[in-house]
Amino acid sequence: MYGVDAVTVRDIDVWDTDLSALTDGLGWLFARPEPKETFGLFVRAMLADVAKKNCWTMAEYAGPANPKRFQHLLN
Repeated sequence: MYGVDAVTVRDIDVWDTDLSALTDGLGWLFARPEPKETFGLFVRAMLADVAKKNCWTMAEYAGPANPKRFQHLLN
């Protein structure tokens, strides 16, 4: 993809501090902690090397049992 290597799980783990700072910095956008947590999972899933970026595959990667949390966040 344009000469850039795919992002791996290890890369995301290394970026954990920066990703936490990003999601915590935007935490004021959410009235409850659950959507804030879902946002953090969603950002990590978007950066991951997931073949198809849809709520099902991203939920499988990030850990929620089904895609409803991501769908609700996007809604």
